[in-house]
Amino acid sequence: MRTKKVFGFFTAAIMAVASLPILSVGAADSTVLLGDVDQDGVITGHDSAMVSRYLNVDSTMFTEEQLKLADINEDGVVDQTDADLIHEKEVFCIGEFVKSGAVDVEAALNALYCISYENAGAPLKVVKKDIPIRVEVRGSLLRMGEEIFINGELVDPVKDAEKYQSLYSGLSWTADSGEISELDYNLMDANGDGVITIQDAANLLYSYCATMAGSAHGERVYYFSEGRYDLYDGFFNSQKFEENVKL
Repeated sequence: MRTKKVFGFFTAAIMAVASLPILSVGAADSTVLLGDVDQDGVITGHDSAMVSRYLNVDSTMFTEEQLKLADINEDGVVDQTDADLIHEKEVFCIGEFVKSGAVDVEAALNALYCISYENAGAPLKVVKKDIPIRVEVRGSLLRMGEEIFINGELVDPVKDAEKYQSLYSGLSWTADSGEISELDYNLMDANGDGVITIQDAANLLYSYCATMAGSAHGERVYYFSEGRYDLYDGFFNSQKFEENVKL
């Protein structure tokens, strides 16, 4: 039986977010996290990608509230320093769909699922969900029904509830559910424009291949241009393509 959902942030990386600046907004005095530009509850590579897009592509894309959230050092201006600081604090990098620590091929494949459903006239519903725990897993991972096995051993949902929940969350999403979590959707938005397109899928796949081939030089994701954290449109048509691709 699937255990009751475990709420909150569980990893050290996510727990560290508690020490980050908090911005008070609105009459109700609700709080949001500085650096969480997309407001999905956690600082990720999508936030730094959005800032890079703002700085390099579209200086009108942010709302007033997003500008405040993007100004993570609170110096009154959104600039490259903010992009760098947000990138340093991100819990999940852009394209980290399965929460494995690096851009992964599943991001590109599931971006294609999203696009296919959109083109078929049945777009997936983007919903708020709990942020999964990041769990380091070595060896084979198998799900049979609602039971999860690591190297053939059952992960006990009672004795190891947090690990079980995180693993289940990582394995449970399917396009057939008709919905996708806001976090997962954002992590597939490679160019930070808020919409998943075929270009996002292509750029995610290329970045994954380049990272696996070692072009990222030990980084979690291969970025197409130094100082930019978006896998931006136009790269494949740019004159810098031959200069930057060194597989």
